[in-house]
Amino acid sequence: MLSIIRSATVLSLILIGTGVAQGMDFDVRPYEGRRTIFGDGPIVDGDADRLATAISRADRDQFGNIPIFLNSPGGSVAAALELVKLMDRVEFSPLVGSGAECASACASIVYISARYHLVIGSGRIGLHTCYAKDASGRAPEPSAFCNEAIRENAVRHGTSYSAIRMWDDYAPGEMAWFDARIACEIGLCGPPGFDRVLAFPSFDCRKAMLESEKRICSDKRLARHEASMAKTYAEALAAAGSAEEKGRLREAQRKWLATRDNCDEPGLIDCLLQALDNRQQALLRFVIDAQNAASHRR
Repeated sequence: MLSIIRSATVLSLILIGTGVAQGMDFDVRPYEGRRTIFGDGPIVDGDADRLATAISRADRDQFGNIPIFLNSPGGSVAAALELVKLMDRVEFSPLVGSGAECASACASIVYISARYHLVIGSGRIGLHTCYAKDASGRAPEPSAFCNEAIRENAVRHGTSYSAIRMWDDYAPGEMAWFDARIACEIGLCGPPGFDRVLAFPSFDCRKAMLESEKRICSDKRLARHEASMAKTYAEALAAAGSAEEKGRLREAQRKWLATRDNCDEPGLIDCLLQALDNRQQALLRFVIDAQNAASHRR
């Protein structure tokens, strides 16, 4: 369901600078067998630090992400973008559960910036154009600079430009509410290009000998990155145009494995994540180049 609510209350929850002192409360409690973070309240400066303290007490989901349920009216754009920086480093799955609402900066910045995001049950997200106070300091007016920053952040995190433009028409004092069905239909869950590889390594953990393999098997985030890289490697082999090209690809993979296995403490996890991501990007470029070459031969 999509609805528009006109209310003076919305005006007190403007995206830039609410002046609200109390920020989000990040509580960790069991949910479906996992220790899960629940974030409630307006978004203010310092929320990223408060969320960071909860990370060590939470579990990762089947995608190797930390699930966080959001229930927030929105708040400061700057504080929301700081939350995104933390989410990018650690990898989260924001969820808006039944009975919860994620509106304004919560929806247009925090929710859609994560690798996986979803509205569940009767939950809903609320969106409107970003605005600031006018020169008099009283009446709100749309902010082109703020809206462009939000669009850029959203596209960079996988949300389509057409989905983002949908809330441009909702001016100060209005809110467009999207339930789970509509949010997914217009591209505000997933995102649409989300890689659904699960956090299971591509190799047999019972035979793991190297320290890097053991760590990948014991860390869901590493496991998902390794599985995703392995999937892309298989796609690259399938896209290779000749036996010689496949051979060069396998040799490059063997050399990369030797580099990956040079990762050691301290910083083993960060080193492995960087190695896995670098290799996957190289493989993706190979697949794209191979597909382009094949289309030119047709």
